[in-house]
Amino acid sequence: MKNNPPKSSEVFNKLLTWILVLVVLGIWGSIVYQLVVDTGAGKGTQATDESSPSIVSGMNTYRYTADVRDPFQPLALTQKEVPVKRVVSAPPPLWVPPPFKLTGIIENRAKKTAVVEGSNGETYFLVEGDSVGGVKIVAIEKEKVAYRYANQEKEWMIER
Repeated sequence: MKNNPPKSSEVFNKLLTWILVLVVLGIWGSIVYQLVVDTGAGKGTQATDESSPSIVSGMNTYRYTADVRDPFQPLALTQKEVPVKRVVSAPPPLWVPPPFKLTGIIENRAKKTAVVEGSNGETYFLVEGDSVGGVKIVAIEKEKVAYRYANQEKEWMIER
């Protein structure tokens, strides 16, 4: 067999692989170095800062300084709480429409009559000023009837 010279892309791939291996080894080396320096493992010294753990008989212990409030304890009340009496008023009553439905308007020369059907199926023929079931007819026009019910003025429109 013949020895074929390596292609330029193969040489480039091998070179890139070795460069990446060296970079990875350098990164891991710096991580290990930082761990050794930060923990002081090589010096045989103990940490003396109050916020860092101190080594006592092989156990990690921490010193707690109570310069902040413990979030798991209730707040200390400085003033006696006084219950507040609130006056609750009843909400205003909702307006409920009358149990009637305008079914038609009859015009006879100068007189107009509203044909109103009750919820029980009864039919009423009402002119202006008439009242039935708390509903007073105020005005009758060609397409609508104005009425007063529960101290409010409303209108019925002809349903087509």
